[in-house]
Amino acid sequence: MNLVKQLPRPSLELVSIMVALGLVAAGAPRADAIGRRGRRPTSPALGDLTLRGAQVELGTSRSHGAAVTRLVWNGKQFIDNADHGRQLQVAWNIHPWGEGLNPTEAGSRHDGAGRQSSTRILAASAAHPRLATTVQPAYWLRPGERGHRLNPGAQGSLAQNTTVVSPHRLQKIVQVDHLGNPHLMRWDTQARLANAPPGTVNVEAPTAYLVREFSAFHTWDPRTGRLAPLAAEQANRQGQFPQGGFGEQSLPVIASTPSGSHALGFYSPDRRVRYGRFNFTQHFGTAKLNAVWHLGNVSPAGFDLTTYVAVGTLADVAAAFAQAATGRASAPPAASSSGPASAPATGRTRAPIGSFDGVRGTVALGWALDPDDPARPIMVHVYAGSPAGRGGVLLGAALANHARPDVNRVTGFPGAHGFGFTIPPGHQGRPLYIYAIDPVGGANPRLPGSP
Repeated sequence: MNLVKQLPRPSLELVSIMVALGLVAAGAPRADAIGRRGRRPTSPALGDLTLRGAQVELGTSRSHGAAVTRLVWNGKQFIDNADHGRQLQVAWNIHPWGEGLNPTEAGSRHDGAGRQSSTRILAASAAHPRLATTVQPAYWLRPGERGHRLNPGAQGSLAQNTTVVSPHRLQKIVQVDHLGNPHLMRWDTQARLANAPPGTVNVEAPTAYLVREFSAFHTWDPRTGRLAPLAAEQANRQGQFPQGGFGEQSLPVIASTPSGSHALGFYSPDRRVRYGRFNFTQHFGTAKLNAVWHLGNVSPAGFDLTTYVAVGTLADVAAAFAQAATGRASAPPAASSSGPASAPATGRTRAPIGSFDGVRGTVALGWALDPDDPARPIMVHVYAGSPAGRGGVLLGAALANHARPDVNRVTGFPGAHGFGFTIPPGHQGRPLYIYAIDPVGGANPRLPGSP
């Protein structure tokens, strides 16, 4: 998968380091077609599918091996589609060959930005709420091709495959409106291999290349529900990329627009999974997210993996992840919500309550609790400048778990429900809008004390 074609030598050195450290599991941006957008065939064919949920629309394309080329929510197309690597799809590679042994659902590097895929589509169907496809994925490199010109002659630079199409079978099943939540999808990946891999299998299930607007990144902590910004660090020594924009970690990652109005993230309860983010928005006009498994001793039986994909506002995605973690189904949505767009309610009748008490120094103080489950601390999201969904900038989130005896006396509820949120530099003195987040996806009310 092509990251470095047409890039200057300092970038080659950087990418070499990234590959050596395992930061690029199964590809980086496809520089073959930077700035171009693939198009879907004009006539329906095997692999051209549309699946509409309550709010999310998914589309797959024959021209891209039945990979997801269209993900639309609230009027925005999320997927980049510059070539046959920048979709929402599944891919894997075998260590130490990387791109040299790299089945890719959408097709091969040779397919470029064209309207044909080297991947062989075997079956494809869609009927609400499920979309299912089975393919023989193409190898990213054709026989005899070389991958990144990182270390010529080293393992991984030359294709190890002797055919264009792999002998393996890949099935994905995507379910929209999972657990009754219009922001939540379940993504099941099943691969059956023709032979036992000769090394560790690095599986991206799935990986997504997003349009350039998705330039903000957050982590979500399944243990606490905390949503925390991921800021880019100082530029690396080559001065090419923001180093904070690369790599894998244990916490789920969410990519969003700067305001948090549109977001996408991956979460799996599987403890083996790691989450990668690759911020190429300033260099190639795309952002990459993936859920990655590094699997050893894989037999021809292959692998079966489950990932939850959440789409909506940043608050919607965090709430959908919380629901996926509990596995509890939702009831129909509440009649209205004054806060960030929310997932459907779960049969509870009371929204969270609380108060924004003001700012002390650089810390916003207040309290929030869920009257349906007061023993469980909840999150608050903090926006600056304007309300959520109306141009407000999401500064971050805090867990309301500080002792507040006065709140216990006034409300009659036990537990610790106070919060303190440190306002980042550059936003101190701006109006703050703070929302209490229902832990199971109900209404997220703006706290009294906000403008």
